[in-house]
Amino acid sequence: MNLNLLNVKKWVNIKKWVNIKKWFNRYIIGFLLFICFIFLLYNLFVKSYEGLGLASDSDISNIKKWYFKKSRSWYKIKQGVDVIDFKKTGFSTNKPEITIAFLYNNLMGQNYWRNIFHFTNSDNNCCNIGDRIPAVWVMPDNTNNFHITVSTEKAGNNWYNTKNDIPFKSAVFIGIVVQRRTIKYYVNNILINTFDYDSDIINRKNETKLYIGDKWHGQDGNILIKDFTLYDTALTSDQINEVYRLMTDVNPSENTDDTNNNGLSFIIYDGYFNDDMSFFDNADKLYTGMATNFENVNTATDEYIEIDKDNLLSVVWKGYFLPDITGTWRFGLESDDASYMWIGDNMNDYTTSNAKINNGRLHGMILKTCDVYLIKGTYYPIKIVFGQNYGGVNFRFFYTINDPNGQKSDFNGKFFKEAIMSTTTTPTTTSPSESTTSLSGKIQLSQSG
Repeated sequence: MNLNLLNVKKWVNIKKWVNIKKWFNRYIIGFLLFICFIFLLYNLFVKSYEGLGLASDSDISNIKKWYFKKSRSWYKIKQGVDVIDFKKTGFSTNKPEITIAFLYNNLMGQNYWRNIFHFTNSDNNCCNIGDRIPAVWVMPDNTNNFHITVSTEKAGNNWYNTKNDIPFKSAVFIGIVVQRRTIKYYVNNILINTFDYDSDIINRKNETKLYIGDKWHGQDGNILIKDFTLYDTALTSDQINEVYRLMTDVNPSENTDDTNNNGLSFIIYDGYFNDDMSFFDNADKLYTGMATNFENVNTATDEYIEIDKDNLLSVVWKGYFLPDITGTWRFGLESDDASYMWIGDNMNDYTTSNAKINNGRLHGMILKTCDVYLIKGTYYPIKIVFGQNYGGVNFRFFYTINDPNGQKSDFNGKFFKEAIMSTTTTPTTTSPSESTTSLSGKIQLSQSG
């Protein structure tokens, strides 16, 4: 009898323990699931900037973007040269949202259309649905206003002409934000216009092309862009303000320049210097960049100056030359029109009279050379000046060492923006010889780009 009571008590205790354990497991598992749910919500709502936007409204770090590399420095828009397959950007093709942002400088007005950029699904100019998604031109009325167009499901050519009168020869930030039925137009960080439509804007597709300077409209070399960037979403006003700050205050392209030391930095100026070095003190700058290939005027100016293209320009390259062999180096300048070269001890107070190579005055393609003794591993300051006064244009700079016939114009690894060693040796010119060769006619070279 007592044994049965004991067994009953044991059974009751075991049952209570089992019930307590079940209750404990149920609520512990529930609590753990709740913690996991909170962690999931945190990642979705707090860490997802693009999707739900609960983080800082100005954050653009997680937004997919595409950068036009040629616009690292001021880039002259050309007709039909820069064509990008949209699929290579990796952007969305099932939505109309996109943002186009860039710095813009127009040197003068014209009485004909000049395109800045043109998205098209059809590779046609106008005016069917899908031809312009979107596209922007400078107005052909000698102003600096824009003609902004887009295709919707109901019309192929919805357009709007801006009237904010951007000044000529003045760099401004431009932002074009495309939403489902709206386009917003920013100048600097100010919203200038909002264009609303009664149907959806057409999406971009895998076969979409982006022209930066389309093939249907001319260019005169006076429209310059910098840091041309696409964002795979419609940026908010706060985000546009952040992009504006980055492009104008902390320029990403200039940071890239600082880390990429290879090559000579150059500046292209508006006008011909006419053998007067004081010209560069007040001349208007058109374009800046870096160059290592001096085979012709096109490669040496980041494709800015076209061979035998009639224009009025001057260029200054400067930096350092690093020889990999000790000995007498021969440098050659061949140009149409004037060109000069200084290296080493005459760099600080450079004039036409103390140039190591003096290929000055107006002329067709003429070659001049000089010999300079250089020591391996020493950075020598160098400067080259070139000017073009209409008519034919070309330019070549080369070196030879221990091989009079081995002319080389690729200075990759020999030209540098800055000397990374603290000491430099002043070069000594040994028996300088300067030869002049006049070439009959002009050298014709194929254009790249």
